[in-house]
Amino acid sequence: MEENVQVLYQKHIPIVTRSVKGKFRTFKTAVTVLAFTVFFLLPWLPWDRVSAANQAILFDLT
Repeated sequence: MEENVQVLYQKHIPIVTRSVKGKFRTFKTAVTVLAFTVFFLLPWLPWDRVSAANQAILFDLT
């Protein structure tokens, strides 16, 4: 009776990462670096105003 055992799942195949190269990958990396630079450094830019905060950009993340 145990001779007709059917395997329902395949053996686990590990997933490995690999390096991806190309012009679109380079473009995506450049855009991401630019976006992070703007996001993290722009609020440090001073702006002299009397009635508001002295930051040029205020991000409201709520």
